[in-house]
Amino acid sequence: AKWLKNIGDPGKNGTSLAELETDTAAMDLEAFEDGVLEQQLVTAGIGRGLSLDRPLGENLRELADALGKTMSELRVAVQSRPRNQGYLDAARAAGALVLPFQDGDVDPAVRAARADGDLDLLIGIGGAPEGVLTAAAVRGLGGHMQARLAPQRPEEIAKAVEAGMSTELLLGLDELVSSDGYLFLTAVTAGGTLAGVLRDDDGITTDSWIVDPHRGVARVTRRHPLS
Repeated sequence: AKWLKNIGDPGKNGTSLAELETDTAAMDLEAFEDGVLEQQLVTAGIGRGLSLDRPLGENLRELADALGKTMSELRVAVQSRPRNQGYLDAARAAGALVLPFQDGDVDPAVRAARADGDLDLLIGIGGAPEGVLTAAAVRGLGGHMQARLAPQRPEEIAKAVEAGMSTELLLGLDELVSSDGYLFLTAVTAGGTLAGVLRDDDGITTDSWIVDPHRGVARVTRRHPLS
């Protein structure tokens, strides 16, 4: 990351604030509106050395050092499922602050990938379609992500074998999503950061994340009147 503006510098809508370079893309971070740069939160290289081939405790120690945090300050999100109990136990044993959640794993992924997010890491076994959506968001935000197939049922194992996919192969962002894309994520039910769809006599209110690979992430709450 290379900042093009200093703290306190004015900028107009569309002004390039920083140049971001990841393993897969280079892009400009643009201002969404006129204003003054208040903080610089993007840190280059965070998470690049983490690997699913290493014990979680080692990854957490490296991440804490890179972020300049103590282990107890590290915020790790894990979906509360029996298949993820090992991750929950390992993160707690390492001394991290573990934040379990029930549903909606793309939302915490956005929060973890953001430079100013309230989570430092998301780890666990979830659905493959959600994994691809997550990869699109992480790529758009300049974050780091690894994945591998983790079939849980015999039919899932059979599909992986039929497709010639190895459960040992580590997949990076290039394998999960090959080019930049836009992610539009609207919550149906409440959970995490986003509120669910709210309906009253006059209309419907939705709460969404929009990830733009060129301009970053925005949270959009919109009212849809009923005619």
